[in-house]
Amino acid sequence: MLKLRLTRGQVIALAAPMAVLVGIIFWLSTRPETLEGAAQRANDCLMNRDAGCLDHYIWDRERQGLHLDRAKIQRYLTEVFSPNVKGWTAVGQLNIFSAPDQGLLFCSREIRDSRGRAASVGVDVFMTSDGPKINLISSSLFSSFGARFHSDDPELSGPARKNISFLRGLIAEKPLLDGIGIPGFYSSKPGGGLRTWDDFIARTRYVLNYLKVDPAKYETSPPPTS
Repeated sequence: MLKLRLTRGQVIALAAPMAVLVGIIFWLSTRPETLEGAAQRANDCLMNRDAGCLDHYIWDRERQGLHLDRAKIQRYLTEVFSPNVKGWTAVGQLNIFSAPDQGLLFCSREIRDSRGRAASVGVDVFMTSDGPKINLISSSLFSSFGARFHSDDPELSGPARKNISFLRGLIAEKPLLDGIGIPGFYSSKPGGGLRTWDDFIARTRYVLNYLKVDPAKYETSPPPTS
């Protein structure tokens, strides 16, 4: 059998690149995750309905306040989020808008239905002492309402259409959300506590009245189908 004999210099020459490679791998695995990287991954996880991945990014306040675990997150994705965007397809790349003073990235991905109508869904990402985190429910739920519960009334302003989608969506899906064990949502604002669905429905009615739009007209009318 042929035996390969290496000199000490050859061994050192072979070992040096391996040491460099190991160092690079260690650095990549331990360096802090950036907001931009987390934004891309968290939003990919949302579109893939990956509860385990999203669970990694959920802010502790939202997790503890809503008692979120992977099973509950998966129920939310399967029973609420997915039906809201059924028939809509993601187009293009993730759009990221930075708010540096807040350590916050507003994220959205355009989706379109078979009729060519456009909406945007996503989860916003913000920096905490534990790294980049998301508020899953507030970001993904309200953005998904824009797909399923939108209004095509050309006489309405953009803010009015957005709030109509919120109102229609919450009235339709509050029983389902309550049944899953999600009684409201948390915002990423410092000191923000739980906002119940009833509280936000009342707030949405107030906004629509301020915009001179009668909320009752849209509470009882069925939303357009995708």
